[in-house]
Amino acid sequence: MEERESYVVIWDPSDEYWEGGIVDAELARGPLRGRGVATLPVERNLVGRSAVGGWFKKAWGSGWPLGTNSPRLTCPMMLWVARDSNPAVAYARRLYFAARLVPDAETLEAVRQGRPLSGMIRFSPDSAQPGTHSGGVGETTSIDPKELKAPDEYGGWTVYGQARVSSPVDGMLGLGIYASAPGLLVAWSAVSQSR
Repeated sequence: MEERESYVVIWDPSDEYWEGGIVDAELARGPLRGRGVATLPVERNLVGRSAVGGWFKKAWGSGWPLGTNSPRLTCPMMLWVARDSNPAVAYARRLYFAARLVPDAETLEAVRQGRPLSGMIRFSPDSAQPGTHSGGVGETTSIDPKELKAPDEYGGWTVYGQARVSSPVDGMLGLGIYASAPGLLVAWSAVSQSR
């Protein structure tokens, strides 16, 4: 019997589903995503292998500002990944990212007046974190703030991305958000590993 695709609940603005709850793909892609619930694909067999196995999320309090003149690495995250030759996860070679972006007060007013946002946001490897390695992370999604529409009913945007991953060893993979996006803050960021 083929294992069904699973998703982890990252954020439910109504608090109906708990953070970390595992749901099937049909529920995640349909009703949950339709009402603003953030979910990411996840391999169930990775979740119990490490405290940061399968998925990871971190909230950033009042928000991590992305407003600098040049891009920099922010929002450190980590995920336990298995080496490529590990048969238990050899098929799970994609990373999935989500981040909750919120505008500062001045930027919110500018967006309401129709002015576009600027900058760039990309999920990125971060081998500078103690105890982590960079693995091989490629084909990473970039987010263009100019393409963000009006903020949702909760006052921001949930953005998603993905990347391929290859790791020669079992271990902690350091990740972050590489960005320069004046007026935007990251409320939380998350990553998961799946097919």
